[in-house]
Amino acid sequence: MSDDSRRGADAAPAWSAWRCLAFRFAALYTTLWILPFPVPTWILGATLGWTPEGLLWGALVPWVGRAILGLDGAYVAATASGDTAYSYTFHLLIALLAAIGAAIWSVRTRRREHRRLYLWWTTLLRFYLVWEILGYGLVKVVGRQFDSGVLPEELYRTFGDLTPMDLLWGFMGHSWVYSGFTGLAEVVGAVLLLWRRTTALGALLLVAVLANVALLNFCYDVQVKLYS
Repeated sequence: MSDDSRRGADAAPAWSAWRCLAFRFAALYTTLWILPFPVPTWILGATLGWTPEGLLWGALVPWVGRAILGLDGAYVAATASGDTAYSYTFHLLIALLAAIGAAIWSVRTRRREHRRLYLWWTTLLRFYLVWEILGYGLVKVVGRQFDSGVLPEELYRTFGDLTPMDLLWGFMGHSWVYSGFTGLAEVVGAVLLLWRRTTALGALLLVAVLANVALLNFCYDVQVKLYS
């Protein structure tokens, strides 16, 4: 850090109590969500034989669903879908844990700013987004994400037999140019997050792109609403 930037940091006003509390909650919530990133889950499973899903969340989330929310245990089970009771219970659980952790953190410390930790946290989030979004963007660019929507057997089904997700997949899969363009926008936005100077531009681009993705997922009942 240069002398000018250090003086600028020293001259910056202290964070308010509400900003500190919001940061602590957000940092804890997102960290619990993305763990074990930056280590891929499959590496932990292959080398150590365990993952956070199997070791902790796989048992704790169904218990919370049964004991606290009164849900059927079989209903609160981890599946490939992102919109199950398990997913909603998981997010409720980590939000509660983050709120408790932020409250304890605030009581135990008198610090009124976390500038260095904020830098590390935003860097972690940037690279997590790059990791996740590049995969979705590249699979669209090569024309593979929506290819299942235009299989020959789909042409024999009547319109009334199609689910909203079938309609979306058929629409997106009909034009490789359109789906490739949306994927390219995701890729460009993700790449811009790699450098701090272009982070704001990449974030603005991805806000527009991912808002559209989330809206499509909600409106066409795609089973990754929470994830988007």
